[in-house]
Amino acid sequence: MNSESAAADSSLPISPPPPIWRGLLIGGSQAAALLGGSAALAVAIALWPMIAGPIFLLAAGGAVVFLLHPVFTFALYYALSLRTAAIDLPGLPVSVNQVFFLVFFVSLARWAWTRRLARPRGWPFLATVALAGFYVVSALTGQSFSFGLNAAKTTITMFAIAVAVAAMAASPRVARQISWAVVLPTVFGGLVGAAEALLRRDIFGDAKDLFHGFFRINGLSPNAIVFAYTCLYAFPFGLFLARHSPRWIGRAAALGCALFLLVIPLATFNRQTWLFMPILVLLAIVMFRGALGRVLLVGALAAVLAFGPILGPPVVARFRNLKSFQTDWSFRQRQDYVINGLSVFHHFPWFGCGLGSYGPTWWQYHSPDTFMQQYAWMWEKYSPDLSYLRLLAETGAVGLALNLLYYAALTRFLWRRWRKLRAEGRRAEADLAAATLNTWALFLMGSAVQDTSLYLRTWMTFGLTLAFAVTRAGGAAVDRWGRAETNAP
Repeated sequence: MNSESAAADSSLPISPPPPIWRGLLIGGSQAAALLGGSAALAVAIALWPMIAGPIFLLAAGGAVVFLLHPVFTFALYYALSLRTAAIDLPGLPVSVNQVFFLVFFVSLARWAWTRRLARPRGWPFLATVALAGFYVVSALTGQSFSFGLNAAKTTITMFAIAVAVAAMAASPRVARQISWAVVLPTVFGGLVGAAEALLRRDIFGDAKDLFHGFFRINGLSPNAIVFAYTCLYAFPFGLFLARHSPRWIGRAAALGCALFLLVIPLATFNRQTWLFMPILVLLAIVMFRGALGRVLLVGALAAVLAFGPILGPPVVARFRNLKSFQTDWSFRQRQDYVINGLSVFHHFPWFGCGLGSYGPTWWQYHSPDTFMQQYAWMWEKYSPDLSYLRLLAETGAVGLALNLLYYAALTRFLWRRWRKLRAEGRRAEADLAAATLNTWALFLMGSAVQDTSLYLRTWMTFGLTLAFAVTRAGGAAVDRWGRAETNAP
């Protein structure tokens, strides 16, 4: 999509001009807000001169944020999410992550006010509402109300992100911007990881995870597993941009970013990463096809030839460790997750102990023979680090079944949508669907070995899927992509 040509634009549905009363209403509201704010500031200065300054600064800051581009504020929020753990503000009850979450939605409010957002619709949106509602009810009716309340708040936050992404991504230009918002912070984290590999030490933490003389890099993430996941998540968006950025330099940079994000996770020495990568690469080659698919195939083979002799022996040794399960600490830890998680499920088979309530619940049902018994002193912070197991223990058989049904329904919807778009020659939209399907594959595989159910990236995938079933704010069906083709491979 080098340009949305006049011919392509003519294929888009033409919306009628907005009624005069709407412009008058918006203008009158802005004037009333300006006059009311000025009057309120004058009263504040007269009655409370000591706090008028902070009030003015807060109002001015809110106005500036309101005028910021929401994708820019989303990029900042996404960059902070790469660390996964919240960054606390000293002396304040909120974290930096929460501040940027609010900043994003304040800036998004301007688009909602000017009716620039699409509206999710249809059964995919209703299914997502139902899933989020089930999570909230499970959290608030679980064994621990305080822990469940935190899980409910996280669910509402992630659902809001999903809806916001769906509302924005109906535009091709904004879809590209969102893709860059994912790719660029992740590449920065990858560069930090590359520096860690050279220095053989953790740059933003104190991890000392060495394997056969190699440092297991983690970039901006708390550990190597999460780091590899974030890189592989951003990888297909780099491919999307490599084909559909409007200028050749953007396409070249995006392709370089995609290949870098594919190679750098190799240095984490995660067993699951080395298993996931061939599947994701083959899926991308099949779905993107054309010259880009061939470039990806050549790049993957070149990476194997270049780094195989160096990284191959320690990776083989890492897999050989599985022969002695009882001495493999990582396997023993996951074994305990399964033993204790199934024990909780046995006591709460239908609806689980409640979303978020595993920590305060598991210890009284744990097996005394597990390796993790030594961590009894921190039992409330312990949770099954396997998403499917967590859903089984916290939401029961009913909850796990509902989640699997939701995953199957949305992936089927997006797969059929991808095939239809390719048949219609709508290459850009089809490639965004291909990138989203690649993240679905990563999510479905990754959920077996890590906890992804309330990840930001997971709910972004849900939101991008919903973007293929949206309406304009006025109610008409959205088709902003047109049929323009890119000259990119």
